[in-house]
Amino acid sequence: AETSVKGLYAAGDMAAVPHNYMLGAFTYGWFAGRNAAEYVAGRAFSAVDSAQVERERARIEAPLLREHGLPAAQVEYKLRRLVNDYLQPPKVTRKMELGLQRIQAIAEDLERIKADNPHELMRALEVSVIRDCAEMAARASLFRTESRWGLYHHR
Repeated sequence: AETSVKGLYAAGDMAAVPHNYMLGAFTYGWFAGRNAAEYVAGRAFSAVDSAQVERERARIEAPLLREHGLPAAQVEYKLRRLVNDYLQPPKVTRKMELGLQRIQAIAEDLERIKADNPHELMRALEVSVIRDCAEMAARASLFRTESRWGLYHHR
């Protein structure tokens, strides 16, 4: 289950397991867990940077402290629309470049999300991760310039 990056292990769809094959994902997850445990056995822990921990805690809890702001569901809807409009096939370079710009601009909306309870905070954090994944997908699609599947990836 080890990837080409030393110490990084994969399972499920990311480990060449057939798409949506749950039993395969579980099996690879088991192997990945064992491999990771063997890799870290006997290694020293890294020093914890208390200031970094506090910055991350403040970032995570910020939506709970805001008086006013955007609902996470609204930002998520906007983000998913951008992905659908700009990143789905057929893939066109200019369209993906515009999509990437708009996905990056969503970072400003993330700073304005308001959460009133732990459930809403979880949704706010999910939107942040969805945005990161959308940006990675856009960058990966722009990096890949070869064409495959005819019109689905035409450049």
